[in-house]
Amino acid sequence: MTTDEPLSMADMTSFNDSGIPKTSMDDEIPLDKARLTLLLVNGKRSLFDFDPSTTIDAVKAIVLNQWPQDWLEQKPSSTKSIEFVYLGKFLDNNTKLKGQ
Repeated sequence: MTTDEPLSMADMTSFNDSGIPKTSMDDEIPLDKARLTLLLVNGKRSLFDFDPSTTIDAVKAIVLNQWPQDWLEQKPSSTKSIEFVYLGKFLDNNTKLKGQ
């Protein structure tokens, strides 16, 4: 696993009946990671941890490659169909998760 590959939270987090991850004190975000919540329009969520220097373009490719198995009917055909929004703004593909 390279530093750009996420640590999928699917195996480390339990989910409630709505598919939303349950949180606990043990589920703190590591200081050296950026946590993203993948949210589908139907409300399903999945958590991923990334190295903060990862670009949005790389995140899209990794998310598409590691798309949750129980969401296959909603899997996008390409990374062009995936958008990331932060504070109401769409993030550019060349943007890093955390600015230097």
